Amino acid sequence: MKHVRTVSLFTAGFAALALTACGAKAEQPAEAAKPATPSVTQPASPTTADGHTSPGMRLKFGERALVPVDYNKESFGTVALTVTAIEEGKAADLKGFDPEQIAGVTPYNMRYTIEFVKGDDLSGFPLSLRGLLSDGKQGGTALVGKTADCGKVTAPRDGGFSKPGQKFEACTMYGAKGGEKVSFAAFNTGDAYRKTPIVWGN
Repeated sequence: MKHVRTVSLFTAGFAALALTACGAKAEQPAEAAKPATPSVTQPASPTTADGHTSPGMRLKFGERALVPVDYNKESFGTVALTVTAIEEGKAADLKGFDPEQIAGVTPYNMRYTIEFVKGDDLSGFPLSLRGLLSDGKQGGTALVGKTADCGKVTAPRDGGFSKPGQKFEACTMYGAKGGEKVSFAAFNTGDAYRKTPIVWGN
């Protein structure tokens, strides 16, 4: 890499001298700014000692995380969580929401699958995700409510989420303002993940 860079600098310098000698005053166009890419530091191990996905892991859409959960501090278990997509919605989707809450907001639907792995009966257990903006750190606008297309976050009741393999599709809504967009979905439930969530993105 050092050799290539030296050659490039020499060539650029030679060209500049040639232009000066000829009296040319051509200016190089400014390079277009590139969008910032969130810095990613993966944990030392992808899993914890008990087999759960480590806090701070960065995953691609479609990749699965094993996470510990509890339901009202009474039922405990492990679920497999897979974020499949983040889809941009329309302002019209938020008809009926608090006008102050949605002013200038573009909604985004975070779609994910939750599968029972082991533990107590978790029927009726809710699990929401947090939407992060394009920097991968700043949270979007939480949208409290649901639409016909998104908002279900609760497991089936009456034993419907109590056996390995049982699963359901969920969707959490978050919003963005000022030309921003929700690009990442974060699992930040529980003490271990609150400050260092598992994050999904492209």
